[in-house]
Amino acid sequence: MNLRAYECLTVSDMTSRETVMKKIIPLGIAAALFFSITFAINRWLNFVEGGHWYWTASLRYIYTAVLISILIIVKYGFRTFSDTLRCFARYWYFWLLAGGVGFGCFYLFLCYAASYSPGWVLATTWQLTILMTPVVLWLFRDKVGTRGILYLALMFVGILLVNYHQFSNVTSEIWYSVLPIAAAAFCYPFGNTLCKFACEGKLKRFPINTESVATNVFSQVLLMVLGALPVLFVVGIIVRPSAPTNSQLYSIVIIAIFTGVIATSLLYKARQLASNAFELAAADGTQAGEPPLALFWEIVLFGATIPSAVGFTGLALVIIGIVLFYRSNIRGVSN
Repeated sequence: MNLRAYECLTVSDMTSRETVMKKIIPLGIAAALFFSITFAINRWLNFVEGGHWYWTASLRYIYTAVLISILIIVKYGFRTFSDTLRCFARYWYFWLLAGGVGFGCFYLFLCYAASYSPGWVLATTWQLTILMTPVVLWLFRDKVGTRGILYLALMFVGILLVNYHQFSNVTSEIWYSVLPIAAAAFCYPFGNTLCKFACEGKLKRFPINTESVATNVFSQVLLMVLGALPVLFVVGIIVRPSAPTNSQLYSIVIIAIFTGVIATSLLYKARQLASNAFELAAADGTQAGEPPLALFWEIVLFGATIPSAVGFTGLALVIIGIVLFYRSNIRGVSN
């Protein structure tokens, strides 16, 4: 938003945007709470119970497809469910791109990386995604603004400090974690932003906004999941993993409920409320709350070492960045 546009805003407009921001941040933080559970369960599956990382990724979306379908039918009726499937059939090529990248590739990379990193380190490094959001928006010819970039950069510095103790211990194995996480950090906002912009009518080649389910958050999640399933299937053929363990079959149901349904829907609702790049960056930036939450699970469940003063300083900077977004009013959008 430029200065001229800002000057045209009425006091009512400003108050309205402030109210929206106060909804976006809590929704995003709630999503981060449920997302953080994923890192703990993934670590438990990989290091305690075993099981191939591929099943951790694919079973989540298979379960989510079933659960979100039932939810849509119960909450909105079978017609909404059939309209959602019809939307997928009409624009399958778009959903294969958006869902295949934003859900499929994202989670495959993340689950692979979980085999090489503690959960809280994985969750912290994953916050590269908050810096990828401005990059993705730039690709779509949008921008966050200076203030938003500074807040995101502050959180990224915090991420580096949290991982400070790892820098002296860098081995080739660490890169098996870092590089997939970096890829996942780009895939997630890219796919989600494709979905958001198409449903809002900003992508003229894909008039998905004309569909009756375009504004339904649960339908959006299901469409993205359906787009991810073919990618997961192809990767399964290539990887040829051993059969999933019993622990994976049962435990990933929890991941599907907490993250695939609850957390993703909360984050999509927060992103849906965002009407400009600043607010969208704020919604994605709230996911920086995952590291301290993931660290809590690591300490409680696996007896992880409490981070040093430098690590706690990094966590503090992440939290401060979120608070700054929360305290920002409509003026923060314009500069």
